[in-house]
Amino acid sequence: MKPIERTDGRWQVRIASKLSKSGNRESRYFATKSQAQKFVSEFKAEAREHGRSGVSGKEREWIAYARNELGNLDLLPEVINHWKRTGERLSPISTEAAVKAYCTAADSEYENRRTLNDVKERIQSFSARFGSRQLHEIMSDEIEHFLASFSAGWSRWSFHKRLKPFFKYAKRRRWVSVDPTEEIPTPKTPAPDREIYTPGQFQSLLYEAEKKRFYNGRTCSGVTV
Repeated sequence: MKPIERTDGRWQVRIASKLSKSGNRESRYFATKSQAQKFVSEFKAEAREHGRSGVSGKEREWIAYARNELGNLDLLPEVINHWKRTGERLSPISTEAAVKAYCTAADSEYENRRTLNDVKERIQSFSARFGSRQLHEIMSDEIEHFLASFSAGWSRWSFHKRLKPFFKYAKRRRWVSVDPTEEIPTPKTPAPDREIYTPGQFQSLLYEAEKKRFYNGRTCSGVTV
């Protein structure tokens, strides 16, 4: 590897493919011989350093990237450990595909057709909102905004109720590494109105208790209605 004088007055340095960062044969051009010689000297010094450290030029680029992103390479072990715990075995899937698979599985889980239809309707509304988004990319705050699009009370509570088992299912399937609904508080519902039984309602209640309740295997008796 040495400077070569060209017919146009410039100096050329050829870099073998095994030494170049791209893996291909490359050339560098310089205005003077001294500039070309300086490049060769620095290139050889860097190559010797890489040989001693066992780190390639491409690896050094990634190290520099990690330093710029993290600010401190001391955080790298923590980042790698987190990735191993949460993302190493992740199976990315779009929201719409995950919802479709979940609804198919729900067919055998819910005997009550009314409940099944409610599950599908609400989960499919979630799919309509996020569509092709990767399920694991959806954050808790985005789900809260989705819930907030429904009226406060039972409607919002019902959507939250259906999303929780969906994300538990997704976590078991490794579609997500963490369940984002765990950080979302259960929506509040209105307190039911308290009413007092009328004499007739209370009499009916006692009558039903006498017919249906058992004590030690025998029908309760002695209840006056």
